[in-house]
This record gives sequence, structure tokens and C-alpha cells, in this order.
Amino acid sequence: MSGPLKVLAIYPEYQEQKVFDPMPPLGLAWIAGTIREHGYEVRIVDEQVETVNAGDLVRDMRPALVLLGGTSHSRFHAFERAAAIKAADPDATVVYGGPHASFTAEDTLTHVPSIDIVVSGEGEQATLELLQWKEQGGDWNALEKIDGIAYRKDGGIVGTRRRAFNQALDALPMPARDLLHIDRYHMTLEYRGLPALHIMTARGCPFRCSFCSASQLYGHCYAMRSPTRVVDEIESLVARYGIKGLKIFDSTFTIDHRHVRAFCEELERRDLVMPWECEVRVGSVDRPLLERMQKAGCYYVDIGVESADQEVLDSMRKQIRPSKAEELLRWCHELGLRTKVFFTIGHIGETFASGLKTIRFIRRNRKYITLIGYGPAIRIYPGTEVEQYAMEHSLLPAGFRWSAPYVNTDNLRIYLAANNVPVLLQPNMGINELRRLRHRYILSRVTSPSFLVSKLKRLIRYGELMKYIRLGFKGVLGKHPRAA
Repeated sequence: MSGPLKVLAIYPEYQEQKVFDPMPPLGLAWIAGTIREHGYEVRIVDEQVETVNAGDLVRDMRPALVLLGGTSHSRFHAFERAAAIKAADPDATVVYGGPHASFTAEDTLTHVPSIDIVVSGEGEQATLELLQWKEQGGDWNALEKIDGIAYRKDGGIVGTRRRAFNQALDALPMPARDLLHIDRYHMTLEYRGLPALHIMTARGCPFRCSFCSASQLYGHCYAMRSPTRVVDEIESLVARYGIKGLKIFDSTFTIDHRHVRAFCEELERRDLVMPWECEVRVGSVDRPLLERMQKAGCYYVDIGVESADQEVLDSMRKQIRPSKAEELLRWCHELGLRTKVFFTIGHIGETFASGLKTIRFIRRNRKYITLIGYGPAIRIYPGTEVEQYAMEHSLLPAGFRWSAPYVNTDNLRIYLAANNVPVLLQPNMGINELRRLRHRYILSRVTSPSFLVSKLKRLIRYGELMKYIRLGFKGVLGKHPRAA
């Protein structure tokens, strides 16, 4: 094989309700930037914004590796792409990675024959080593030397040892956004309408919330990029794409106050202060830090409160208190910071009574919250404690496995579109309880004129108005595929 090896990276689409603008797949872009720096040729296809025939592309490129990313929601599209790739070139090596792949390797390799290798966790170094393996002849017996992967061998599934979490994030090149059609994403800042892109200043999460797999994905570790390196990236985004705002996509941006303050200082030093949004964790931020962030451009913060019942919060290992959440909301209101606050109903062991506490919390603090993200049920994702609990208590649908076709119609009864991820239904918090709480939540919102106006504008903007009207009539009349 002459010349540098070629790599095709595909981020599969998923057609769910399109309420938010698609975001460039930073994970694949980071992998692409890393392997390109080592002399390999890379092409990224993001199906969120472009349509390409995967089979034709593979026949034309003849890549050494085909990388498939994605989430639990896009898994079936990934499987379809893998099948098309194998049909076009049976000798192609198809590698599946990302958060879903990381926790479903055995199931995927057992039931999806068109996927050859699964990468768990971070993908930069593993992909580099797989390319070096290909250069050395691609002997399948040699794969055992590569950490963090799974593959088939002798009729079974082999998993190598876990790859160590990368603490040296500054050594990575910037994500290869130039390989993406950035002009097609149309990301804008909410309430500002300014062109924006998202960045990450850190990876990992040290917390262990039961419904989230982020901490498990990174081995409960946390690593930060230096503020200098982060602002280098921002400076390049301003110069190349003309952005006027930022979305910071860290799960836990405000854990280390020194990191946040240094980031703010670096923005100011380079005269790059612009509006930005980030996630703040209850208990990890105080008022002086919020004031410092605001001075450096922060105008909007995302807050995951989840529940207003302390027992439920303790059960999900959230490690926050409702009183501290209210305090944070008041600070933001006093400072003029917009807030996007997330609540979810149906956690492990939660009851209708504890769910009502959350509805009352929302009503009580409505004037402090700009936008509410209300999850009327807990989705079961692989690698989470919720998934383990559902398996142990036989709460997953009969015959369910992540690689088997599945449509969740329970969503229709709580006024959500059907999708391919199950929700947690428990004896004390089944579909009827979730539905009643959803009604209470809706009732608490429709008493707010400002909410009605803003919601109507969003529905019209995204062409969702008739869909919600039809779904509402179905809910009132009880016409659902699985209605009692």
C-alpha cells in the first residue's frame, strides 16, 4: 500500500425531534486532528449536515480504517452504515467508538457482524495504534497489544485492558474542524442570535450520578486543558469562522475555580471577551466566581438540579441540596445571568410524592429560571447505574438488547416522540404516575404568559406546532399504542 493510510470517519444521523441545532462532532474531530498530525489522510462525514453514500465513498477511498461514532440514539444508523461499508468492501476494517460503543462492545460484536473492532473511552491514541497495526500487516493476533478495544477471536469476544485516561490534553492538536462543513451547523447563542461554536476546556467527571455514564466513560477522572491552550483555540475560531459567541461543553466547568478564573483572565488579556454559555454545578460555584465569569462574558448558565427531593438526590448520588440550588438561582437572577435548569422525573426509587416536590420547586422558583429542561422520564443508557438497576429488577422490555431493533412507544403517553431508548418504569413510578406529573408540570407552566409566548415562538420556528397539537389530542384521548 503506497502513500499514507487513509481514514474515513462517519458520524451517523439520528432523526429525532430537531429542537436544537446540530453540533460538530468534537470527538471525531479530535481523533482526526491527532491522526492527521501523524501523517495520515482523513475525511469526516457528519450525516447531521451532509448526505453521502457510504458504500461509494469506501469504494473510492479504500480507507485503511472506517471509524463510526455516534450515540445510543444513532446506533442503528451506525449499524446500517457498517453493513453498507462491508457490502462495498468486505476487507474494510470497521471501528465503532463513542459513549454507546464503549459500554456495549460485547453485544455489538456478537450481533453486528459488519463491525470489526470497538474502541472504549478516548479514541485518539487507540486509533493511532490501530493505524500502526494496519501498517505492520494487520495481524489480528497482534491486537491484544492495543489497550481499550474489543474484537472477535476464535469464535468469542476479546477485550483488552482498559486504556489509561489521558491527563495530558494540551498535547493533543486542536479538533480538525476544517474537515467539517462548519458553515452548515448554524449554531447560535440562545437569546443573542450570535454565531457560535462549542469548545471543551476539560474532559471527564469525578461525580457518579446514577443516570449518567460520563464519569464511568472516563474512569471517574477529570483533566483540564490549560487556559492558554483553550483560548488559542478560541482565537483560531474567531479568525477562521468569525464566531461571536461560545458554548462551553464541559460537564463540570466550575469544579476548579482556579481554572475558571485563569480562563477568564486569558480571555480578557487577549481582548476576546464575548458572550458564552456554560454548565455550572450546584455547590461548585459561589457568587464571586459567577461575578468573575460574567465580567469575562458569561451570560447564560446551565444547571442540572434534577430533583427537589433530598432522598432522591442522595439516591442518584447527585451530591447537591435543593436549598443550595435555590441560592444559586437567586444569585444568577440578581446578577442578570440567564438560566437553563434541568429537572428529571422517575429516578430510582422515586415516588409520585417526591416528584410533586420537584414540580413545586419549579413553580416556586419560576421567576429565576429562563428556560426549563423537563425530562418526564429517566432514559436508560448503557453504562449507567440506572441500566444496571433496570437489568437487576427486570425493568427493561422483554428481550431487549442494544443491538436489537426497538421502538419506545411509552414516550407517546408522556407527550414525547417515540425513539429507540427505553425509559425507566417502576412499580411506584410507572407510566401513569409519570403522566400525571407531566400534567402537573404543564399546568404549572401554562399559568405563565411569558412561557406560553416563548414556547409558541420555538414551536413555530422549528415547525413543531402541529406535531404537538396532534400529540396533545392523543394524550387527552388516550390513543396510544400501549394505552391501558
